[in-house]
Parts: sequence; structure tokens; C-alpha cells
Amino acid sequence: MDATSQFPPDSAPECHRFRRARMVTLLTAMGFHPFYCTGRPAFGFAIPGMMQEFGLTKLQPGWCGALVLWSYAVGQAINGQLPDRPGGRSMMTAGGILSVIFNWIVSLSTGLASIAAPWAANGLAQSIGRPPGNRILSNGWDRRHRGVVAISCTLAAGLMAAVKH
Repeated sequence: MDATSQFPPDSAPECHRFRRARMVTLLTAMGFHPFYCTGRPAFGFAIPGMMQEFGLTKLQPGWCGALVLWSYAVGQAINGQLPDRPGGRSMMTAGGILSVIFNWIVSLSTGLASIAAPWAANGLAQSIGRPPGNRILSNGWDRRHRGVVAISCTLAAGLMAAVKH
């Protein structure tokens, strides 16, 4: 069913407001999504400094990187159904705020344990944002346009990664 078919043909102002709102939502998601994706890859830049400062082997930060990816994967499985309850906007906001907090805690770390625990929690926090973001976008766009919408968000994240490197 086309998302715009919810409105009767004679309600052009409502249809215009709906189209504008979904475009604002898409642009907001495109602006917000890259920040979810920047924390995980940025860890790689910090590894040499952490190895030197804390006397870590190459394997130890590697396990921390694995922890964040596994916790992100587990969180994706858990959080896939949660947007129905508290709502997508609140979950995306909570995930972003929690991710910032856990990244900040990692920056204050004094050793391997104080890196690994908050970094794994960061993976869970980042996994909170993706399912509700996808749900919000897929509810506002019909089947013909969902691919373009998904590619737009992925492109925004990819551009952020390219700028970062």
C-alpha cells in the first residue's frame, strides 16, 4: 500500500505535510546515522596509542574490537522488536546518548578491563538505533522508494567513514 494513499484525494494539504515530514525524517536519519557508525571504526585509530600506554599486546585490543561487534550483533537481535514499545525516536535518541557516554568512559580508561566493558556496552548502545531508524523510515515510504531511502542512509554513513579516513 502506498504511504500517501492514507489520505483522501481532496486532502492535498495533509498529503503535502506528510511528504514534507517524511523528507525531514529521512534527512534527519541521514544526519544522525553516521554518528552511530563512527564510534566502532574509530577504535582502530586508538589501538596503537592504547597498546603503548597500557602495555597491551595486539591481541588484547583485538578482543575489545570483537566484543563491540559481537555485542552490536546481539543487540541487533534483541532490539529488533523493541521500537514497537517505547517508540523509534526515543530509542534512537537513547542509543545515541548512551553511545556518547560509553565512548567517553572508554576515553577515561586505565587498562584493558576499563576499555573492554564500556566498549562492549557501547556496541549494545549503538545497536539500539538501527532497528527503530529502519522502522521509522520503512513506515513512511512505499515499497518502490524504500531501497532509495535505505541507500541514502547507507551513503550518509559511508561518506562519514570516507571523511574520517
